[in-house]
Amino acid sequence: MKQLLFLSAIAATACTTKTQDNQPYDDNDTSLSISFGSGKISIANESIQGPSLRSDPAKFSLNGVHLYPGSKIIDQRVEIDRAGARTMRLSFESTTAAPTVREWFRPKLEKAGYSLSTQGDSLSGKDPRGHPFDLKISDQPSGTIGVIKERL
Repeated sequence: MKQLLFLSAIAATACTTKTQDNQPYDDNDTSLSISFGSGKISIANESIQGPSLRSDPAKFSLNGVHLYPGSKIIDQRVEIDRAGARTMRLSFESTTAAPTVREWFRPKLEKAGYSLSTQGDSLSGKDPRGHPFDLKISDQPSGTIGVIKERL
């Protein structure tokens, strides 16, 4: 549902965008193409080219702590609650066992200023700013799935 709202907002923006000389696009310019694949989102119509966003695990970090080596980002989003608080949610997968991945993260996050405790499959606590943080890492038949939630 949230993704649908996001895409609707993009479509509305693209269809109401004006040209460089502040003139509205004519009816022939209001088609919109949004394509997903291989972790890439492309937004385009006949008159504008939007940015391409690529989920690159090597570029993602939490205060300098990168994802576990060899991990692949499988979902990335920002959730906004009714009070307007924004939470980054990132899901990743790894072929390494969950306990190994969890214990790889712990000292690195603590060194980066996170206050953590183990709660079941999760490392939970506060980020360096004192905001809620949760890293749930669980074994799956195909490997390990991790979900990071951090307040923005």
